[in-house]
Amino acid sequence: MNVARRLAGLGYLAVAPNLYSRKADLFTEQNIAGVMRRFWSLPLERRADPKAINELMSTLSPTEKEIVRELVINREATEERMVRDIVGTYNYVKSTHNVERMGIIGYCMGGGLSFEASTRIPFNASVIYYGRNPKNINDMAKIKGAILAIYASEDPLINLGNTRPNKGRAYLQAVVRDGLLPRHVPCLRHRGRARVQRGSR
Repeated sequence: MNVARRLAGLGYLAVAPNLYSRKADLFTEQNIAGVMRRFWSLPLERRADPKAINELMSTLSPTEKEIVRELVINREATEERMVRDIVGTYNYVKSTHNVERMGIIGYCMGGGLSFEASTRIPFNASVIYYGRNPKNINDMAKIKGAILAIYASEDPLINLGNTRPNKGRAYLQAVVRDGLLPRHVPCLRHRGRARVQRGSR
C-alpha cells in the first residue's frame, strides 16, 4: 500500500487491488502472517510433504486451516484466481481512465503474480521483487515491456525447485542470458532473502 500511496503522491494513477477481498475478514495481514510463519518454520524439503502439512493442520484452528488450504494446499488455484483479478483490474483501468502506459510491481507472492500477469497483459514495465517465475517459462517470451526482477543470491525458496519446475533464479538468469527474455535480473549477493526496507512497500 505504501508504494501505491507514494506513486499517487507523485501524480500517478496507482491501484492496489485487494486480492483477498472475497474473504477479507479471514485473510487479514495478521491472520496470514501468523499461519504462514508456522508453515515457513518447516524445513524447506518438508513443505511439499503431505504428511508434514497434515501434521501442521492438526495443530491449527478452523480459521487457520482455511488459510493453509487457500495458500498452501490449493495455492495454484488461488494464484490463478488472483492473476485473473489482476487482468480484470488492468482491463478496468484501461477502459475507465485515459492512461497511455501501465506498469505493475509485486513483492514475494505478489512478485510471482505480477510476473505471471506480465505474460498475459501488455504492461509497459514490471518490477518483480523475489517472485516466482511464470508457470510456463516459455511464456516469458510473451512479455512486452521492460522487466526489473530482484532476487537474493542465497534465497533457497527461489534458487531451489519447490513445487514448480524450473523455478530457480539461476534458471531465470539463463533465460535472460539466452535471449528469451532480454531484461535485467540483478541479484543481491550473499543474501539469504531479498527484503525491501520496512515502510518502503
